[in-house]
Amino acid sequence: MKAVTAELRLTLVRAFSAHPTGGNPAGVVLLNAGLSSDLSSAQLQQLAAQSAQPVTAFVRAVAGGYAIRWFTQAREINLCGHGTLAAAAVLFAQQPACTTLQFFSAYGDIAVTRTRGGYCLQLPSFALQPIAVTELPPSVTQGLTIAAAVGRDLVLELSSAAAVRAYQPDFEAMRQLPWHAVLVTARSDTVPTTEPAGYLLRYFAPGIGIDEDPATGSAHCSLLPYWQAKMPQPDQRWQATQCSSAGGEFALQGLGSVLQLTSQALICGERLLQL
Repeated sequence: MKAVTAELRLTLVRAFSAHPTGGNPAGVVLLNAGLSSDLSSAQLQQLAAQSAQPVTAFVRAVAGGYAIRWFTQAREINLCGHGTLAAAAVLFAQQPACTTLQFFSAYGDIAVTRTRGGYCLQLPSFALQPIAVTELPPSVTQGLTIAAAVGRDLVLELSSAAAVRAYQPDFEAMRQLPWHAVLVTARSDTVPTTEPAGYLLRYFAPGIGIDEDPATGSAHCSLLPYWQAKMPQPDQRWQATQCSSAGGEFALQGLGSVLQLTSQALICGERLLQL
């Protein structure tokens, strides 16, 4: 029998929703100043696999805020909005008087503020370049894509909201692409004229072990600048809906090189992980 060298508490959170079956599940592990703060990347990956969540965020207190790393069950990833939101929800629950948290990662810093509307994340806005649809595999564009752009992600604009919902991903073809994820999007056809402009999305990242993500914060680092460039809004305010079985709702505002994303999170329970 394997000896247990450490037990760590895993907090389960649903990010980008206030409902226990909505949004995107994540695990959060707060690393203390003892043994757990010195865990290797391999040990963190082992814990992420054991947590069995789409993403597990590992958080450690440092000067000025918290160091954060995100792992799927297969590998470490470079930016995770829902993992960060989940970590913030756990820390805010422990610190009722706190209104702002600062997270530091190898891929950039993220501030999270508690507001009346929920939790507001400040995320980077990614630069994009247009790419001809004909340069992309037909198994990915599927005859539905009317425009495309690339940066960290591949953005596919489809002809309608219905086309986004009906899109059938070819995961093997997507695994051969050089981009982090494939984002399928279209302008929303249900937003009232009195509301901010809106778009729909679906997110596919089989190359990092996520076939389809139910609710994805980092997707908007590509999608908000894409839509703002295509259909500028004077106040740069948008709302977005992720078309997955669980669904996700996002309020967004562009602020130059960064964007603000506001949404909800719900803490759902705890269990122990062992090394």
